[in-house]
Amino acid sequence: MYRFPSLSTSPTSPRTRRYLTVIVAVLMLGISCSACGEDSGDSEVAAEVKDQDSDGVPDDEDAFPRDASESSDVDGNGVGDKEDARIKAEAEAKAIAEADAKATAKAEAEEAAEAKAAESFKMPKLAGENLQLAQDMLQALGSYGLIQNDALELGRFQVLDANWKVCAQKPKAGKKVPIDTIVELDAVKLEESCP
Repeated sequence: MYRFPSLSTSPTSPRTRRYLTVIVAVLMLGISCSACGEDSGDSEVAAEVKDQDSDGVPDDEDAFPRDASESSDVDGNGVGDKEDARIKAEAEAKAIAEADAKATAKAEAEEAAEAKAAESFKMPKLAGENLQLAQDMLQALGSYGLIQNDALELGRFQVLDANWKVCAQKPKAGKKVPIDTIVELDAVKLEESCP
C-alpha cells in the first residue's frame, strides 16, 4: 500500500512539493474537464430547445420567436397566419353583413312600393259639390294632396271653402288613383256660374 508523506515533513522539501503539485494538477484537471463537458452539453441542449416565447416551436423554425400566439407566416407578408385568418374571416363577415343589409333594404323598399301601390282609391264625382264638402270627401278616402284653382282665372284664393263650388276636377270621377295623387279642383263662388 502506498503511503503519502506525513505533513510533518517540511513543506519545502522537494518530495512534499512534488506531491502537492501532482495533487493540485489532478484536481484542477478534473474540475476543468468536468466543467468543459457540462458547458458543451448544456450549450447543445440550449441550442436544441431555444424557444423565447415558449410556444413549443423552436426559434429557428418560428417566424415570430417573441410572439407566443404566432409561429408561421406562409405568405411572407409579415403578419402571422393566425392573424391573417382572423382578418380574412372578419372581412368576409363584414361583406356578408353588408350584402345582407343591402338585400334587406331592397326588400323593404320593394314592400313599401307594393304597399304604396296597393293604397289607392276610386276618384269620387266632385264637380258640382261644395268645395269644403269635396275636400272632406277626399280626406275621408285618405287623399290629402290638393290644388285649388280659381275656375274664372281671376287669381282669387278660396279663403272660406264653404263659399265656393267645384266646377271641374282632375283626375276624372270613377278613375282608380294612388293615394298620393295630387287632385286639382277648379272652383267658383257659389253665386257664380262655372265657365
